[in-house]
Amino acid sequence: LQFLYFIVPYIKMHTIAQRLNVMSTVALSVLGVMTAVLSLSTWYFELWTGLPEPAIELEFDKVLQMYHNPRGANEELAATPFKLTADFRGLWHWNVKVLFMYVLVEYKYDGKISEVVLYDDALETPQIVKLGHDEPEIKYFLSGEKGALRGNDFKLKVKWHVVPHAGIMYHGQSSEVSFSIPENQPITTKRMHQHM
Repeated sequence: LQFLYFIVPYIKMHTIAQRLNVMSTVALSVLGVMTAVLSLSTWYFELWTGLPEPAIELEFDKVLQMYHNPRGANEELAATPFKLTADFRGLWHWNVKVLFMYVLVEYKYDGKISEVVLYDDALETPQIVKLGHDEPEIKYFLSGEKGALRGNDFKLKVKWHVVPHAGIMYHGQSSEVSFSIPENQPITTKRMHQHM
């Protein structure tokens, strides 16, 4: 703020409050300009230079169990573990605050498309996410109304949202992995434990 010594003598000020007001205005102006430059530089980096697509390997395992939800008479749940290796390090740069990633299943029933999240996480550092390689990964169950799951086809995919320090949020998704649940899949009322 040494440049303020050259500005202040040319401004008629008579109180400390006026001096503080000018200094805070200049500081906020500089901060605003820096934020705008950061946002524009990130926009240029993302849209013109382009960000690399994260390397994602997604594999559906199998349906471990299906059961009637005791809390909802018209709802069925399925334990559908998966294996995932996702390298999100290439999406990281100076303006990334946090990256939200989640694994979801999409299916169609009775003319409506439903999406159910099986796993979610907030990444605050560049990293490779590995799930389900040592033991079944079940954070959330696949859910649907009675009769919607058995005998149906599903699409498994990974989505992510990148939240910047300044600027707009952008997102992406992986390719889809298809699987189905057999019509004769056994269903029970006993619920298995989730792996968190």
